[in-house]
Amino acid sequence: MNDRGPRVSVVMPMFNAEATVVRALEGALAQTYEHLEIVVCDDGSRDRSRDLARDTLSVWDEDCWQVRDSGGIGPGGARNQGILASRGEYIAFLDDDDLWAPEKLEACVRELDGGPFDLVCHAEVWEGEDGNRRVRRYRDLFDESKGLFVSLMRNNPFSTSAVVVRKKHLEEAGLFDESLPSAEDYDLWLRLALLPGFRVGFIDEPLGTYALRTGSESSAIDRRFAALMEIGRRYRPQLSLVAKRGELEYWIFRARTLFTTGIRYAQQGRRRLGIWMALKGFLMWPFRADWALLALKERFRRR
Repeated sequence: MNDRGPRVSVVMPMFNAEATVVRALEGALAQTYEHLEIVVCDDGSRDRSRDLARDTLSVWDEDCWQVRDSGGIGPGGARNQGILASRGEYIAFLDDDDLWAPEKLEACVRELDGGPFDLVCHAEVWEGEDGNRRVRRYRDLFDESKGLFVSLMRNNPFSTSAVVVRKKHLEEAGLFDESLPSAEDYDLWLRLALLPGFRVGFIDEPLGTYALRTGSESSAIDRRFAALMEIGRRYRPQLSLVAKRGELEYWIFRARTLFTTGIRYAQQGRRRLGIWMALKGFLMWPFRADWALLALKERFRRR
């Protein structure tokens, strides 16, 4: 690949992804940035994912890629294994069903090398199962006036596959929390935000395609709700330290969690519970016009 060794390590957890993993890895192999390695952590796949990943990566020198067995420990644990096995200065996360533009890593490294940033996140194209596509600019979810941590508690402006971050800061923050049943990426962003002087930057060009998954199982929504409520409790003391009205911010966080979870339940078919939760969250904090617009748009329709 190159004589200098990798500066960017692409870390991809994989689980039963035989239908998508080749496309995802080909997007990584097609990068215009040359100084990278790819670390795939198979999380207990029972299909042909591992063989397909090895076959796809075999066009590269053996020291430029790894396919590891993570043993079914979950995506957070698989990513942790990949980070610990990586050699790059920067870590880029790739999901096994997402697709990168060829210039993605080159653009992100240019921002990290040339600016004061420790993490950059680019815009993505969100692609639904029905083929509909729209651009999502994550900068729009970030309110710099509130500070990074409080803004993150209000909205999560990071998509894992759109993030490139300095490895040393991941290690300093403690990597992904494998005890959380879901939302372990959000928890890690919050811990990064608490590091002294940590800076984030955004690229408005869509440099990746994020595959939207509809019809989530009730158990997945349950796990995410439990994880988000735990995250709120976990960072409540920090909110009191960094926000002027810490308890109010915690109240807003709980309201957002109830509202967004209610919308997901209603879409999934648990309409009575979903409507009750969404209404409770909205009444707790009825000052978010985007919540009202979302409720009107979705109209609690089944998917």
